[in-house]
Amino acid sequence: MIMSPYLLFYGDCRPALDFYSDVFRASVKEIITFQDATAFMDLPVSKENGSLVFKGVLEFQHEGSMSTLVMADSPALLFSGFSGSRGIRDNISLMVRFSDPDGLKIVFGQLAVGGKVNVSLKETGSGQLTGSVIDRYGVCWLLEGL
Repeated sequence: MIMSPYLLFYGDCRPALDFYSDVFRASVKEIITFQDATAFMDLPVSKENGSLVFKGVLEFQHEGSMSTLVMADSPALLFSGFSGSRGIRDNISLMVRFSDPDGLKIVFGQLAVGGKVNVSLKETGSGQLTGSVIDRYGVCWLLEGL
């Protein structure tokens, strides 16, 4: 079994995909728009919502391992009367562990631009570097050294 986090956005998934691919040096492996998805699903897609991201996949490779992050604009945006929030997503945090302290510091700094630092980077009692930041898209990241 393979499990991947799936983050939902409210109309800003495409810039978030670009942002995370830059920050984490990840590859954008797939972008399917809601308009594209009408070829295999019965969706009420307006011209205005057709370019929203139905599914976007980022692939991360590091030291021989690979992981993915799946992202999309919320399907709720397709339905009239939706009044979703772009606020902080307080029901999920993503943890990223780094073997390189300098890489951790760089990623932390990039995620903090336009976001909010929850816990500044600091060393724990065991000498591990750790910190937490909410990025400009409202996603909470927990970063720590190995």
